[in-house]
Amino acid sequence: MKHATFLALVLGMALSGGAFAQEGKLDMSGPLRLPGLSTVKDKVGLAPDQVPKIEAIYKEAQAKDNELRGGDRKKGAQELMSARTEFINRIKDVLDDTQDTKFDELTRKQKGGK
Repeated sequence: MKHATFLALVLGMALSGGAFAQEGKLDMSGPLRLPGLSTVKDKVGLAPDQVPKIEAIYKEAQAKDNELRGGDRKKGAQELMSARTEFINRIKDVLDDTQDTKFDELTRKQKGGK
């Protein structure tokens, strides 16, 4: 019985530890290595009137990402970074100062910053 209790305790700790690890994981599912749209909505705190504007920018970014993913890898990487910067700036144009700071934190975390 003690063995079963110990095993249950260890299993519970392992599973909860996995949940904590996943909770801290950054969603990088957006196009052009942008944060995922759902992450931006949640973490930046978009107002209802901002959501369709950001969704439209993400849709265009996805089309650009698809366009650039073929062909010459070196040239493509440079074009991807340029396009990413362009779309980051377009997103930031929609955000207020507080949201802009939160968005910067998301993109900085993607680059490995803290």
